[in-house]
Amino acid sequence: MKKIFAAASLLVLGACSDPEGANRHLDAAGFSSIETHGHGYFSCEKSEWYSTKFTAVGPTGKPVQGVVCRGILKGSTIRFD
Repeated sequence: MKKIFAAASLLVLGACSDPEGANRHLDAAGFSSIETHGHGYFSCEKSEWYSTKFTAVGPTGKPVQGVVCRGILKGSTIRFD
């Protein structure tokens, strides 16, 4: 029973997104017209608990899409598709 609970907990925790945090991070990096699209499954490392898909206009004026990954004790990372 403990193994089932542990596996379920990892799935729930691994499926977290942070739209507000991703928006703040992207805005600070110079992105505009930011839209978040929920959790980015299989887009981040195991140590990164939050992943949020996004589309935006990059600092160069070109449209981009990707995911913002964030761990509990580390900063955010922007990854592009």
